[in-house]
Amino acid sequence: MRSSSSAEWVLQLLRHLYQQVTFAREQNMRASSQRYRVREKLADTLFGGVFLCEDTRHDGAFVAIKHVLLSKAKHALETLAGSIDNPWVERSTLVQLARLEPHANILRVRDEFIEDDAWHVVMDHCGGGDLLGALQRTPTHRFFSAAATDLLEALLEVNPAARCTIEDVAAHVAAAFPPIGGL
Repeated sequence: MRSSSSAEWVLQLLRHLYQQVTFAREQNMRASSQRYRVREKLADTLFGGVFLCEDTRHDGAFVAIKHVLLSKAKHALETLAGSIDNPWVERSTLVQLARLEPHANILRVRDEFIEDDAWHVVMDHCGGGDLLGALQRTPTHRFFSAAATDLLEALLEVNPAARCTIEDVAAHVAAAFPPIGGL
């Protein structure tokens, strides 16, 4: 059981999010769900799903919208022990990413809004899928050295101040993806 201070913290964040979105709506600065037309569900998530949508205000451009049921997230954070995805931490990360210069390897968050009990995050649609999907599509669930090197260089380009070495990355990769059949 999570402590009552954690639950109160979550409630305060919910109130803060609600106030921010309410103000933005009043100033006509944010989009609503009326703007987006759902085309298909791309994935299920812990607290909702990710949908491929058409942006009716931008010539039908495709976007991905992550739908997070806030009551479900709040309940899970209050009742489940251990670490689970936390949408409030995710939002904090998105705010920090938005402050950085745009980068080709980071999806742009176009908008966010709360409607009813759901937080919606509108992002660029990445037609090629995510890194996990790319790994799962390879026969051995591994990248060849050249592809792995390109990926590492791209990650370091995003945050050149990150102090990591090939050994650091190799240790994390080895822990996350143990050898398959002695490979």
